Amino acid sequence: MIPDLHIVFGDSAAGTLKAALRELGIQSYRDKVVTFSDNFSIGPIWQLHQEKGLQNRLEWLNTHLTHEPADEFEIWYSDSFRLALNRIDAVKDDTSVLIWIGNNAHDQTGMRFALHLLQGRKIKVYLANVTETYRERYKRFDPLHLGEIVHDKLIELIQDDQLIQPLSDNARIQLEQEWLSLANSQAELRIWKDDRIHIVSADYFDECLIRAAQHFHTGYGKMDFMKSARLIGEVLGRLEQYVGDEFLEYRLRELIQKGVFLMEGSLEAMRFYSVKLNHN
Repeated sequence: MIPDLHIVFGDSAAGTLKAALRELGIQSYRDKVVTFSDNFSIGPIWQLHQEKGLQNRLEWLNTHLTHEPADEFEIWYSDSFRLALNRIDAVKDDTSVLIWIGNNAHDQTGMRFALHLLQGRKIKVYLANVTETYRERYKRFDPLHLGEIVHDKLIELIQDDQLIQPLSDNARIQLEQEWLSLANSQAELRIWKDDRIHIVSADYFDECLIRAAQHFHTGYGKMDFMKSARLIGEVLGRLEQYVGDEFLEYRLRELIQKGVFLMEGSLEAMRFYSVKLNHN
């Protein structure tokens, strides 16, 4: 089954998908892929289907996350997001749309958002849950999202008849309604648990950062400073949620402000400072 349009969430996932489509000989594969260059696990998605919601999210991203270069982020984000919106708005009736997802709050939230944007169109919608199909096929490591699947394995999954599944009208309506519920919240963090999206407090992973730092200090045998990027990387590698290093770095900076961590260096970017727990 070759859809007229693919919708995917995140640049790494899009790059992986485009490479696979190219190898499979899909003509004009770049024109067939709509990418939301975002992470829908984090940040407010309040009324994101409206201009006020987009501005609200952009303000939060600018305020809470570190971007390099910072002065170019707002233009890049607005342009890429609006491009995706415009391409979805241009979808015509009798089009087939394939939405790529995994078992994570990022993809699952994005999928519900995309379905809301497609609401009212007479189109055929299909879902491709790559992480679910991966687990069923290989009976081992369950990747968190499409971007974590190696190239040859993705090719095999695309050729698997179990990957692409049609979305029923009733299920589609239900998922569209779930988007409206999610879009009523200003929550900063969502996780995937028990096959559904859960809204949790922004400090949900703070204890993971603290425990990882305690582990480093014990391993060193002394309370020494450690690179913030190393600490965040350690936590990120152990999480069974897809949140990204930018959000964890935001939480680390919050813990520094609260005095939980001490810091040396510059908070301009993650690689410029080191931290250690404050035991005073």
